[in-house]
Amino acid sequence: MPWNMTTYPNLLGHSKQDDADSDMAVYLPLLNINCSKVLRYFLCSVYTPICSVIVGAVKPCRNLCEEARIGCERVMMQFGFNWPPLLRCDQYPNDQPCFEAPKDGQIINKKSIQQSKQQFQRGSKDDLEDFLCPYQFRVYNTEFKYTLKFNSHLHVENCGMPCKQMLFNMDNQERIKTFRYYVGILAILCMISTSFTIFTYLIDMKRFSYPERPILFLSICYFLLSIAYLIGFVDYFFDSTISCNQDDLSTIGGQQSLTDSTTVGKDTISVDSSRGVRLLVQGTQNKWCILTFLLIYFFGMASMIWWVILTLTWFMAAGLKWGHEAIEAQSVYFHLASWAIPTVMSAALLLKKSIDGDYLTGVCYTGLTDLYVQ
Repeated sequence: MPWNMTTYPNLLGHSKQDDADSDMAVYLPLLNINCSKVLRYFLCSVYTPICSVIVGAVKPCRNLCEEARIGCERVMMQFGFNWPPLLRCDQYPNDQPCFEAPKDGQIINKKSIQQSKQQFQRGSKDDLEDFLCPYQFRVYNTEFKYTLKFNSHLHVENCGMPCKQMLFNMDNQERIKTFRYYVGILAILCMISTSFTIFTYLIDMKRFSYPERPILFLSICYFLLSIAYLIGFVDYFFDSTISCNQDDLSTIGGQQSLTDSTTVGKDTISVDSSRGVRLLVQGTQNKWCILTFLLIYFFGMASMIWWVILTLTWFMAAGLKWGHEAIEAQSVYFHLASWAIPTVMSAALLLKKSIDGDYLTGVCYTGLTDLYVQ
């Protein structure tokens, strides 16, 4: 196929490639008998549509669908089948950007496709010039330093990502609500279970000596992690003010209020052109966002290090036959590794302002809108 990038959900609503492949397998007999020269192009453009940075999923042209239907429908009718309603041709465009099959005899150059893929990955200057950030997503206050990033090189300055209707459309809002409840329940259970360990230590501190002592610090880390996710759960009832900006950063001062709309994926977001839409949080402007980020990132990394230390102390006790006193003598190095490394990493991300909101959980983390954070 003359394209190397696709998007899911596809034009038929499949969210996984395996689902699309299994449905597309029904048409293999038609492909084998070659009832239409363009059937393969049409099916691929529906089940694995072209992904364009500018317009999203590119639909096949209506004449491409008609040509495939005319060639294969008569064969299908011989076996008692009609053209599938899901593939009816009147739903595909004629005039707007759409995909047409290559002309007869045209050979697709695989080398040129690979070169195009490499050019897109590098993020050429032309790619940046072709993409125009919708004004509803523009951040006119440059102090926020918003950036919409597609890969390590291709990014658009002063442009944000819509909070609710880009990664998750309105049909998924009930699922998001259910997921938030799951996260909240798990956070409460984690908080209760780790509290027992912490209170047990406070009652009898001498009971937790090395090599068991790291279990206490693991419990403290997970207790604080659960607090962060519990904050995100509670914030759901306050319209997600942590992961989403409370104000419209794309406000255009002095402009008359007009009703407009912009298309994101399959959804059309109706907005007031003088106010824009709420965007996912980026940077360090939101204090609650910083708090949840620090709780999750710092104590999440510390908990991983304490797991390593726990296995190390068990090995020192069981394998090397070290005594409790000998292991405890090394505790200063354990604490240095478990607290210093997360501190340095957290400080670096705060200085880079590489923090962004996660609408699914209601908290903030790093690398959610920028997958290339180092």
